[in-house]
Amino acid sequence: MSDLPENLNSIIETADRELQADDVPPHARQIHAVMKVAKALDLPGLPLFPLNEHDPEKDSFPDLITQRISSWYQEFYGDRLKLDPSANARVAIIADGDIWEGNLPIIFGGLVAPSRSLPDTSGKSQNGPEIYNPCAHLTGITQARLDRFTNDDINEVVELYNLGLNARDAFKRFMKFNPLFVRAEADWAAATLHLTAQRPDYGQSLYSSYQVAEKFMKGLYAVVTDKKAPYVHGLDGLFKKLRTDCGIVGIDNLEPLLPKIPYRSSARYDEPIDRSVAYDAHKSSLKLVGQLGTVGYSGYHQSRKTTA
Repeated sequence: MSDLPENLNSIIETADRELQADDVPPHARQIHAVMKVAKALDLPGLPLFPLNEHDPEKDSFPDLITQRISSWYQEFYGDRLKLDPSANARVAIIADGDIWEGNLPIIFGGLVAPSRSLPDTSGKSQNGPEIYNPCAHLTGITQARLDRFTNDDINEVVELYNLGLNARDAFKRFMKFNPLFVRAEADWAAATLHLTAQRPDYGQSLYSSYQVAEKFMKGLYAVVTDKKAPYVHGLDGLFKKLRTDCGIVGIDNLEPLLPKIPYRSSARYDEPIDRSVAYDAHKSSLKLVGQLGTVGYSGYHQSRKTTA
């Protein structure tokens, strides 16, 4: 086979429909479509990605197939193909009197070096580890605005950045063990969105932050005890069960966080919620998840040794 099949577009569309039915998100469909088309055409050597530079007169037949699939997806989906690495990893940050959205990098193993200088200086270290400037990643930040940030503002950016990273690491540790962690992470995204939207809803954000804490603790209980999540309402009751039933130690310092994440179902409807209350709940839920995710993971492994 050397000429592109006349029905190639039809084959690609059929593959895309199958991926859609399997609930594969648009940004992830192209690479799966390549594998499906390769199977349909009996071309096991089909490259998964198109060449950066290609020449239709010189490229091999498999390269041209992949190029056609890529072109089809670019034309059909456009910007929906772009992957947002911070989709479920954003934090809300109050600095200089306003709420900012801070995006967390998908992979990071360097140094946090906050700076008031734009453009972004991340990754500019020549002889040392990667440098990441969280201030440069605030959505909509300008040099004039960043110049006005006080040291307290800078510290707040760094604090929320670190809380977000720790929380994301905690979710990564437990995500595969229980669906409650997946839902709790989605609640984190909702809490951030309702704080940072052009028309914020502090009540919805407060409620979502509570859900983050409740679902994470219930999921942690289920994982460590290998039992169903307890039917306990209220973070105080869940916290006590983690401490007694799970034997997780070193979490007493987290108890003062619980009153900062109040349960108010009426906040979703008509109860007015102050921005400061919603923001404190957002910060506290991330801190709770980050630290519980560390000591809880140790408790999980200890419980596995005990039952082995």
